[in-house]
Amino acid sequence: MAAVLTAHATTRLGNPNQRQNVTPSIIRATGRGAAMRTILIVEDEYFIADDCATLARQAGYHVVGPFASVDEARPHASGASGALIDINVNGTSSYKLIDALLAMGTPVTLYTGYDASTLPEKYAHLPVVTKPRGCAEALGILCKQMSFAG
Repeated sequence: MAAVLTAHATTRLGNPNQRQNVTPSIIRATGRGAAMRTILIVEDEYFIADDCATLARQAGYHVVGPFASVDEARPHASGASGALIDINVNGTSSYKLIDALLAMGTPVTLYTGYDASTLPEKYAHLPVVTKPRGCAEALGILCKQMSFAG
């Protein structure tokens, strides 16, 4: 069974009062279906976090978060089927959370303002979507990872 989202999303970039419409990539949930999958979102920029969570819910996923703190997100990591994580969350590195998720076999996509070339080598295998590219792209990549993970 597959869930597919092709609707328009609204992304707020820069000034929170400015809204820019973007058309997201198709987000597919395969295997067990989106409704049975949980996405952990860790993002400290409110409007970005809200857009990501809304888009994931519209695609049929259960969303845990979004969390604007790594410490708040950590207890919820074990229940996640996949995670969309910012590298710097309110001045705190999310690397320990990422390590915990990877140790559990949880797919992780990094959605960050940092360029992939600046990340530690041990994370070179993780997909990175650099802001201000849309959250739909990051979620699309995460959904593909989750479908491969089974």
